[in-house]
Amino acid sequence: FRFRVSFYVALSRDRLNSFLAPTTNKDETLEAYRVACTAYKLKPLAKVLQQLESIENFKERAALLDLKGLRLDNRSCEALEAVFKRLQFVTVDLEGTSMEDDGAMAIFEMIDFYESATRLIVSHNGKLGCRAWVACSKMMKKSPCLEYLDVRNNVFDEYTIPLIGRPIRANCLLTTLHIEGCQMSGRVHLIMGKSNVILFIGCS
Repeated sequence: FRFRVSFYVALSRDRLNSFLAPTTNKDETLEAYRVACTAYKLKPLAKVLQQLESIENFKERAALLDLKGLRLDNRSCEALEAVFKRLQFVTVDLEGTSMEDDGAMAIFEMIDFYESATRLIVSHNGKLGCRAWVACSKMMKKSPCLEYLDVRNNVFDEYTIPLIGRPIRANCLLTTLHIEGCQMSGRVHLIMGKSNVILFIGCS
């Protein structure tokens, strides 16, 4: 099965809550993730299981979902919906996870729809192309809670740079953007406009 959260656009808060899982607990979340992995014919990621096991309070945002360095193919990304539907995080770290467009699109849509993170790290994912950055742009524009985005050391070009800049110039809620290593230093005006977002560009 394949669930795309983009089907549910422009929902009221009451309708949105109807799609979220009711207050859940550790055992239910672990089981839901295992079931999703079985449906996608995957072995559950041990690092995800270990982190879920360590979380005690499922009523508040957990500090971190750390997936840094894992290889996330498209099915692995889709299976994470079982987690995001039941638990929100302060930070979701997807650095260096080898995501491709379809997987990243699903993740960006989930993070927007379920308000899964206030800080998102997707640095060092050089396979991401235009479709992924379109989805990222939509997430930035729509998210009511995303404050920090790290896209360091990814590949941007004349088509994808404006995708990152558009929601910032439209005054999205983002307050900090990391774009070091993205060859953008001479094109900051395409991103910033008159925005007050704190921008980190390094020396690229």
